[in-house]
Amino acid sequence: VRAKYVRIPGTLEEQSELSDEVKSQLKNEAESRLLQVLMDQYAFYRPDDGLEYYLTDYCRRTGDQLGFPVSIIRYAFVDMDGDGTAEAVVDFKFGENEQVMCMVLKYDSGTVFGAEFYHRQMSHIKKDGSFAYSGGGDNDGWAKLRWENNTWVDEPAPDATNKEDVTWVSYPITADVHSDAAFSLFREVFMPMSEGAEKPT
Repeated sequence: VRAKYVRIPGTLEEQSELSDEVKSQLKNEAESRLLQVLMDQYAFYRPDDGLEYYLTDYCRRTGDQLGFPVSIIRYAFVDMDGDGTAEAVVDFKFGENEQVMCMVLKYDSGTVFGAEFYHRQMSHIKKDGSFAYSGGGDNDGWAKLRWENNTWVDEPAPDATNKEDVTWVSYPITADVHSDAAFSLFREVFMPMSEGAEKPT
């Protein structure tokens, strides 16, 4: 799958003068890398500790540190920063508690970056990438993310209460995701359909 994609340095924002075809290839490469991370076939980089993790290893190590199981319960693809390419958002379960923390996986220049956001920092994610935050007291509202220097910066956003919620998909994937056929099927069925595209049967 990777063989048909070209690798061009720089983010999509830096590639504004590129042709639509090249932009599409970059978008496909980004989405494919994110799928591989979700399928435990590719490691992501966590800037907080400077280490790379496969998702299963991340869950196990985090669980060992906390003293209870950590697992992934669902994921979604949503363009969090409005650059035209979807990020993967992974939602975790800590012991018996759900909606404790999620991770935003961002592809940039050959690397998938993983950044955690706790429920108070990010909840009620909308399809346009808006999300709610709550810092207690009067410190709550809506925000969006901006990608800058390999890190996320949050910015105030208009009230998104009435906007459409993001579409979550249950995890784990039960197919043999390490086979090429399963990878192709997963990409065709679970990636969001582009407008006007024919839905696979």
